Amino acid sequence: FHKRVYFPIHLKRVKQTAEGVLWQSEYALPYADSTQSYENKRLKPSYKATLYVIPKGVDWHGDYTTEGLIQMEIDDIDITGNIYDLLYIEPVRGNISERGQ
Repeated sequence: FHKRVYFPIHLKRVKQTAEGVLWQSEYALPYADSTQSYENKRLKPSYKATLYVIPKGVDWHGDYTTEGLIQMEIDDIDITGNIYDLLYIEPVRGNISERGQ
């Protein structure tokens, strides 16, 4: 993936701490290949997300090398399966007309 998502999609103020305000956000990853099996075996490298925070007072010009811009990387995003791995189609058993009775 090299999809760029511009935030805030939805930010929730969680609490005030001595260091500042803690914010929380959620982002649902699009369908992607698993990085680990259900047996915890590595199938491919973890996904990663790079976050850029523009502090108040920083004049951002759309350039990710802007001085004062804060960059954070989450490099341990693992996916184990998906809903389609756990759903199975089974044939209908018995007479369908008898089911409603």
